[in-house]
Amino acid sequence: MPPLREQISRYLSEIDWDEWERSEVVISESAAHKSLVQTAERMKRRGYDTEEICKITGLGRDEIEAL
Repeated sequence: MPPLREQISRYLSEIDWDEWERSEVVISESAAHKSLVQTAERMKRRGYDTEEICKITGLGRDEIEAL
């Protein structure tokens, strides 16, 4: 256990927690965006028009038309 405790302690002290938090936000935003794009793709296949998809997903018109 002491080696593991030392390793964890070193890890916790060496981490740049501000950078970690920024990365976490970017990853969360990226996952949310991917989900919106997938929703837009499904809506487009089902015949929704671009304006409806924009209103529902919040994606831009150009982004939706490129799908």
